Amino acid sequence: MALRRATTSPCSRMCAYNCPLHGSASPNSNTAFGSSASSACVNMCVIGFAGPKEIEVARAAARFSALLGQQAAKQPDLPLRVLGPTPGSIEKINDSYRYKLTVKCRNDRRFRDLVRSTLDCYEQEKLPSKATVVVDLHSDGDI
Repeated sequence: MALRRATTSPCSRMCAYNCPLHGSASPNSNTAFGSSASSACVNMCVIGFAGPKEIEVARAAARFSALLGQQAAKQPDLPLRVLGPTPGSIEKINDSYRYKLTVKCRNDRRFRDLVRSTLDCYEQEKLPSKATVVVDLHSDGDI
């Protein structure tokens, strides 16, 4: 009897969804991201915010979320879901409060351009003086 070694594609390790590109989609899979075999893998992007005053960090994260929504409205066919802002897994490190946005998306050029334009708007509003931003495009969900 031959033993079959189980293999896991990098895509299935990175996302919790059954990617149509690398395996059969389950009946409960999210169809907002497409179901064709040529669709891109679903990823999680975490956008983290940190600063010395908790209320300013929370407001900056909420404002970034609103800016992201405004920029995404210009591309209605770009699939994404934004969760948050929520406090970081560890809320305070070295006198710095942390908040995060979790974005379920396709990590493609259009999404990266969307994040880039949102960061530009964030910078124009002088929000980096309130809270710094970190974008993790290949997140495991923890910032």
